[in-house]
Amino acid sequence: MANSSAYPMIIDTDGGVDDALAIVMALNCESIDLKAITVLAGNIDVHQAANNVRASDRHCSACSRSSGC
Repeated sequence: MANSSAYPMIIDTDGGVDDALAIVMALNCESIDLKAITVLAGNIDVHQAANNVRASDRHCSACSRSSGC
């Protein structure tokens, strides 16, 4: 559940390593209310980009979200 004073955010990503880091940071930051993640093709095709984003989300789901930012 999002903090009521959290900043709403949408991440638009090509599934690259830098974007994966941003996703992990946003998912673990109590001051960010991540509303959506959109995926597009960039250096890799859109299907691989979507797989990378799902992997980032799964990784965060498996970790504790109590670290803050």
